[in-house]
Amino acid sequence: MVCAGVRSVVIIALSDIHSETRHFAAMAEALTAADVVLIAGDITHFGGATGAREIIEELRLYNPSILAVPGNCDGRGVQEYLAREGLSLHDRRVDIDGVAFAGLCRWLDDEPAASGGPDMYARAAASLTGARRAVFLTHQPAYGTTVDTLPGGRHGGNRETRALIERIEPVLAVSGHVHEAAGTDRLGPTTLVNPGPARRGRYARIVLSEQVESVELCSV
Repeated sequence: MVCAGVRSVVIIALSDIHSETRHFAAMAEALTAADVVLIAGDITHFGGATGAREIIEELRLYNPSILAVPGNCDGRGVQEYLAREGLSLHDRRVDIDGVAFAGLCRWLDDEPAASGGPDMYARAAASLTGARRAVFLTHQPAYGTTVDTLPGGRHGGNRETRALIERIEPVLAVSGHVHEAAGTDRLGPTTLVNPGPARRGRYARIVLSEQVESVELCSV
């Protein structure tokens, strides 16, 4: 679809797969029709490159356009595999159909600000500067939002992630980590989405034009 000269992009957002692939077949129609599949971390359940490859190879049966960041339950080998395959958004920007995708995994910061260089949050902000349509992908959600709220009302998100989103104002920020907080929220002009755990058959279908047109939270 084209809206006022801007092509709409269909995104399927997954998170918290935790090495469980049994729901992928039921997601096949949605996965196949998407322009890009985003994975917001915890691809494996404390696995490495081999486990990540098994998950990604199965997803590629439905859609080869995959971008991902690791989560806290992914070993460093997961990031190494994603980087080799050109799928990682950690400390990287990828442009698809006029949309700038970037992301980070805070457990992988090899160049903290204390070393004298910009930290990964500053690098992520710089990578999206000037992007007309930006999408930010991280495992841990923005702190103090409905998509990071734990049972009992505590928050499991990250303050630096929230500050970065408020600074760069992407049209969309996708995260996971807090399994119980599937849903949507807003920070200024940014739509926040936590698709819920894919290991339980949860995903989100997002349509993006100039802004987020729609978010459908799905379960199979």
